[in-house]
Amino acid sequence: MLSNFRLLCFIIQHCLSACSITSFLVQYMQINWDHFGELALGIFSAIDAGCLFLMHFSTSIWACYAGYLIFKACYVLLLTIATFQIAVNLSMERYALMFGFNNFIALLIQTILTIVVVDSRGLGLDIVTQFLIYGSYFAVIHGIFMIRSICVLISCKCQRKIVRSCREQLNQAEHESREQIVTSCMTRL
Repeated sequence: MLSNFRLLCFIIQHCLSACSITSFLVQYMQINWDHFGELALGIFSAIDAGCLFLMHFSTSIWACYAGYLIFKACYVLLLTIATFQIAVNLSMERYALMFGFNNFIALLIQTILTIVVVDSRGLGLDIVTQFLIYGSYFAVIHGIFMIRSICVLISCKCQRKIVRSCREQLNQAEHESREQIVTSCMTRL
C-alpha cells in the first residue's frame, strides 16, 4: 500500500513539473502566434487525442501513466496558448469579463459532458470507454483547429504574394519615373 502511494506521489510530482515547465517555456518560443497559433493548438489537440486513445486501447498501466503525463502536459500547454491567443487581442479592461465568461462556458461544457458520459442518469460509461469518448472529442477539436490553421496559413501566403506584387510594381514605377526624369533632363540639355 505504501509503495502504491509513493508511486502515485511520484507521478503527480512529475505531472505537475511537466505542466509547469511547458507553460513556462511558451513565453520563450519565437513563433508568430497569429499565423501558427491554431496550428499549434491543432497539434497539441492531436497529441491529447492520441494519449486518450492510448489509454483506451492499452492494457499496460505504465502506458496509461505515460499517456496521462503527456496528456496533462499538452493540455496545460494547449490552455496556455489558447489563453495567450485570446489575451493578445483584448484590452486590459476586458480580461476579467472574457476569462470569467470562458471559465463559465468551460465549466458548463465539462458539466454537460460529465452528466452525459459519466453520471448514471446519462450513459454511465466505464472509464475505458470514457477515454474513447474524450479522445474522440479532442480529435474533433484537432480537426477544427487544423482546418482553421490551413485557412490562416493560405490567407497569409496570399497576402504575402499581394504585398510582393505591389512592391514589385512600386519599384518598377519608381524605376520608370527615374528614367523619364533623366530623359527629360537630357532632352533639355
